[in-house]
Amino acid sequence: MRRPAVARVLLALFPAPAGVLPPCTQTIATLKGTQTIDGSSVPGPNINVICVTDIDLRSGQVVTLIGDPGDTFVFVITGNNLRLSGGADIRAVGNITPADVLYNIIGTGGEFRADVGSIVDGSLLALDRDINLKGGFVNGQVFSRRAITIISGAAVRCPTP
Repeated sequence: MRRPAVARVLLALFPAPAGVLPPCTQTIATLKGTQTIDGSSVPGPNINVICVTDIDLRSGQVVTLIGDPGDTFVFVITGNNLRLSGGADIRAVGNITPADVLYNIIGTGGEFRADVGSIVDGSLLALDRDINLKGGFVNGQVFSRRAITIISGAAVRCPTP
């Protein structure tokens, strides 16, 4: 039985005492350009903690997340430039579903923005940031204590467990 999307990923994110982030399994200064991130570094279920400073995906660039059944992806994002534009996507494929992906956007700073035609697979946890879906789609859930803007045909589609 699959656990609900965010609950399953949060269990992977917080096995340690509260407030302690798990160590990064991969570090990316700026997530940009078309690329594939493979979570199957070793056989079996893996918790992939990908530490990212900024997101700058543009003009149809696609980040594809692949892995083995049971793999999870937790992006720990700390920067101020967090934008997908021009139909750029972050997509979970194959054995990976949006329920396996969490974007944990840490601290205050710039908003997370997905513009017209952009798609993000996974849930956004941005407690101290604005989330601006200006025509973009999230296949997951969004959480913030600040403004969440969903305009211009944007949508949040919660995946079924």
